[in-house]
Amino acid sequence: MAKAHNHGFLNCGSERTRLELKMRRSLGMIARVALVFSRRGLDIAQFKLEETKSYNRATVILDFVGSPEQLRAVKADLTKLIDVESLREVPEASLNHPLPSLTQMQAALTC
Repeated sequence: MAKAHNHGFLNCGSERTRLELKMRRSLGMIARVALVFSRRGLDIAQFKLEETKSYNRATVILDFVGSPEQLRAVKADLTKLIDVESLREVPEASLNHPLPSLTQMQAALTC
């Protein structure tokens, strides 16, 4: 289990969770996802945007630390976003495989 940083928002029952969102591509889609977490006082620990075969679709994978109540609230808020077509919680075993860092993603884009 990943260590949670306590910024006053998290309690002892906090766990690391990975979510996968299938989304329609649109301007501001990432900002809307980030805003859901910001409103709840949660940090996104890791974030990855994957392209799909269709240019109009994308997959967002993100990790965050929160309580089960925060997870339920975040999932409810995310499913209300117009761009989100589906959302699933990724099994805990996948958390052992970290997402690439922002630096790694930027390096891959510049090659």
